[in-house]
Amino acid sequence: MDHVTLIQLFTLFLLAIPIGIYAILFGGALFLSLPLFQILFPGALVGSIVSNIKVGSVFRNGMALYGGREALSFSFNKTTKVAIPLVLGTIVGSLGIISLSQIFIIPILIIAIIVTEISGTTISLIPNYFYTFLAFLTGFYIGIFGAGSFVSIVALLHIKNTEKNIAKIRMEALLLEFILAIISVSIFFFGGRINISVAFAWTAGSLIGGYLGGKIVKHTAKLSSKKQKYLLRITFALALIIALWNVFAR
Repeated sequence: MDHVTLIQLFTLFLLAIPIGIYAILFGGALFLSLPLFQILFPGALVGSIVSNIKVGSVFRNGMALYGGREALSFSFNKTTKVAIPLVLGTIVGSLGIISLSQIFIIPILIIAIIVTEISGTTISLIPNYFYTFLAFLTGFYIGIFGAGSFVSIVALLHIKNTEKNIAKIRMEALLLEFILAIISVSIFFFGGRINISVAFAWTAGSLIGGYLGGKIVKHTAKLSSKKQKYLLRITFALALIIALWNVFAR
């Protein structure tokens, strides 16, 4: 991403808006963001693509945290049990992909799809003695990609914080996701993988899309969970098709 044109930046900004709306309404926007970056920047490393996408996520989650700050509570002793392995896993995962070529996006996407499909249910069935290692693996996954990770963090927190209501657990999970994204972005930044112009264009469009998505959610009924799952699976297929085309057909 050393030589970025104004057309690429403007295209990125414009398309970040509908993707930001999609993120608020349905989730799973990383599966749309990744193919967009692959098309616009076909020679970019995986670390460069993921890092610039995550910058937008950091600011969008920061706004969500600010808006819901009244519901945020933090149990230090219980949350530390999941936070420390999550942080360590995120550091290892981010360092692991910083210089990977785009061919590795295909296995990363396959892992991401599996995690998104099974994460919440599977984590609740994991034995307690496996908890720390699972938290580390979740952090590792967040470091390399992170789509669907919010559900995994909520499930991990729920196991250790059974007395809390789900709204507070979700806010705590959002805070952890925000912190982990900052750690990951910092690693990519010091590794020279973040293009300030690209990150700014993407973040600006994402914030506008996130704001509009919040307005739309208030005034329209959400799709049923079954239809949302079908829609998410369409994004899975789209992301995989573009990844395969970008690696093998170009």
